[in-house]
Amino acid sequence: MPKVVIKHDRDGIRFCQPYLGINRVTGRPLRPYKRFPQAESDEEAAVLAERWMEGITAASKVGTSRRFGELMELYVSGLDRTGTSPNTIRTYRTILRCYVGPRIGSRTIDDLTPMDFAMLQDDVLEHGSKTGGRISGSTVSRMHWFLSGAFKYFCSIGLADSNPVSMIDKPSPGSGDATAYDWEEFEALSTTLESELEDSSSTRSARYRRNRLMAAWIALHTGLRVGEVCALRRCDVIVPRSMVSVSATVVEMKGKGAVRKPIPKTLTSRRNVSVTKSDLETIKVHVDWQRSYLGKSGKNTPICTVDGSFMRPSTVSRAFSEIRDEIGLPPDTSFHTLRHTHATWLLVSGMDPKTVAERLGHANVTTLLRLYAHVLPGRDAQAAEAFSSLSERAVKGL
Repeated sequence: MPKVVIKHDRDGIRFCQPYLGINRVTGRPLRPYKRFPQAESDEEAAVLAERWMEGITAASKVGTSRRFGELMELYVSGLDRTGTSPNTIRTYRTILRCYVGPRIGSRTIDDLTPMDFAMLQDDVLEHGSKTGGRISGSTVSRMHWFLSGAFKYFCSIGLADSNPVSMIDKPSPGSGDATAYDWEEFEALSTTLESELEDSSSTRSARYRRNRLMAAWIALHTGLRVGEVCALRRCDVIVPRSMVSVSATVVEMKGKGAVRKPIPKTLTSRRNVSVTKSDLETIKVHVDWQRSYLGKSGKNTPICTVDGSFMRPSTVSRAFSEIRDEIGLPPDTSFHTLRHTHATWLLVSGMDPKTVAERLGHANVTTLLRLYAHVLPGRDAQAAEAFSSLSERAVKGL
């Protein structure tokens, strides 16, 4: 611990302002300031200063102040260095930037109580959307686990004595019903995609538009996530077996752009998705069109930028939103709605949930049932039949 040096302010109040190194988050010197108006002598102030510094030196050892926002930034940076998924890191940074930082980021970790985090959750849930309205419970639930995990780490290194987040209830993610396009919307979207994928021009704007339309077409026909669509290569389309191999995803990394990362073999997201011969023909026509301007260098096909490199998922998502608005689809839908639509129409047609879960790459059927239970066919019809049977028996006195 740095040597305690007691000084006197202009008003005569004793204070201490030790140098604790450089703040790794802000890049500025760590010089916390504390006044001791109750001290009647330098010796008494020194005792109080030592007690105070015992509480702040743990933070200085990791290179930051005890402001909660700075500690959380340092925590996320550590996760990033140890190989946490870039998508997860991006989610955590968004939570910090949009929710935690503006509300409690300037508070010190010592001042935060379970009530503060309960109020944070309620505030974000009711006013966390871009328009200041209610946000989904699943988002707040993710924030809860993120903050709780951070406090477990802070406790392990002596920055905190307890985990206040674990002392409050985790918010319910809600029903989380997946939104899908209805028949008319599905028909309008399919017609647009099929029509525009026949455009054989190879101007820069045509390349841009058609590749992004193809991304939407693949997601609609296979249920792939946007990152998985962007990571597809020509060799991933296995024609003899009529399937698409999903073995990687594209993530966006600061300073590196779009990077293709293999999905670990232990995850269910790594899978083979069957396609029809008609689907294969559509993909082949698109690949042949790409070769007309890329030659054989387009290794990222069937989805790539105008020069053949990997597309950013965010770019593909934004482009779909533009197409959505052109067609007149609901404004609250997104590229991910294509995946929901694929799953919904499979379930409505009578496909068993386990097969659909495997096709989507869900870890288990429970996740699928939570999202799509409202569209599973037959349940209400069975209830009507059961009630009718009981009613008939009652009437007949059986």
